[in-house]
Amino acid sequence: MQAANPDGNPVLIRIETRAGHGAGKPTSKTIEEYADIYAFLAKTLKVDVK
Repeated sequence: MQAANPDGNPVLIRIETRAGHGAGKPTSKTIEEYADIYAFLAKTLKVDVK
């Protein structure tokens, strides 16, 4: 996906293989999703976390 990106900007894709079409997702899945988003942002923006 990133190789096909003409701008060369980083791309975040997250695929849940065991996700269903239920009414909502568990809190643990929401926390995992946000953790991935924040980690992606920190890496992309080169944030030094010490």
